Amino acid sequence: PAPPKDPSTLDTWILARLSELTSQVSDGFNRYLLDTALRPIPQFVDDLSTWYLRRSRDRFKGDDMEDLRRVSQTLRYVLLETAKIIAPVMPFYAETLYESVRWSSDVESVHLCAWPRLGEVDKDVIDRMDVTRKIVEVAHAIRAKEGLKVRQPLAELLYRVEVKRKDLTTEFQQIIAEEVNVKKVVMVNEM
Repeated sequence: PAPPKDPSTLDTWILARLSELTSQVSDGFNRYLLDTALRPIPQFVDDLSTWYLRRSRDRFKGDDMEDLRRVSQTLRYVLLETAKIIAPVMPFYAETLYESVRWSSDVESVHLCAWPRLGEVDKDVIDRMDVTRKIVEVAHAIRAKEGLKVRQPLAELLYRVEVKRKDLTTEFQQIIAEEVNVKKVVMVNEM
């Protein structure tokens, strides 16, 4: 299995997180540090379930068949690779996960698969999504403090960014707008 050739921003992010996880777990195992190898797994699972899957719900339900193909292919790839990564320490769960997403043309057991290849970790997309998630978190906290429900749309959200940090692209701003329910997201440079 392979990730889609034209992934969305969200797909690109989860694939970058998967590469980062593979690198961290491989490094821990190679140094015989089991606790170091296992530490990043819960955070990855949390990112996959509470951010990627929740943000992708509409893509799974939508009418855009090409986007459905991309998100399905990405999720299947991520789950297969995750099963391989956790197989040495959670063999039964890894096998269950693998069996639930494998095709008949795939190897019959996760324990017969090769270790995932170490890919390039796209730190830029990971950093931008971290900033995006922090902005969303702060915006939700401000809404809660002011008593403004998320279903109540707001005109705009202003966020300030350090001069050294790169601006969030339109795709990341769109994620913020959808999460916070604002019509416009505007970056304000620090002076």
